[in-house]
Amino acid sequence: MSIQASLAIAIRKNFSQLEVWLQKRPNTNYWEFPGGKIEKNENPLQACLREVLEETKWEVSCDDLHYFKLYQVEGVILHCYLADGRKASDLPKEGWKPLNSDLFKLSLPSNRELIEDLLSWQTDFNPQLLW
Repeated sequence: MSIQASLAIAIRKNFSQLEVWLQKRPNTNYWEFPGGKIEKNENPLQACLREVLEETKWEVSCDDLHYFKLYQVEGVILHCYLADGRKASDLPKEGWKPLNSDLFKLSLPSNRELIEDLLSWQTDFNPQLLW
């Protein structure tokens, strides 16, 4: 049986540049999106809300999350949600990174497909359509 996990991609527009929020992965040089394993009796959305709160102290609401994509990475089924970064003012500033190819150097190799999809999708990003 595969492990299932959820993560949140906080995204915002900073002038003309899209940014995503990442947290430093402990004991590594990598940055990652907040998220984690789905617990028993939890659905992917509930897990995403819980993990974001546990890892960042940001109380994101269901209305501020939109399902983005499902990935299968290294035996993990990963449910990815977009989160309205305009409402994430409490997140540490150093976590906001421009959505560009430099993210490949910062993040885990297992996030490569997700970042590629975000990069190809960013030209169509319109926060008014989501939130």
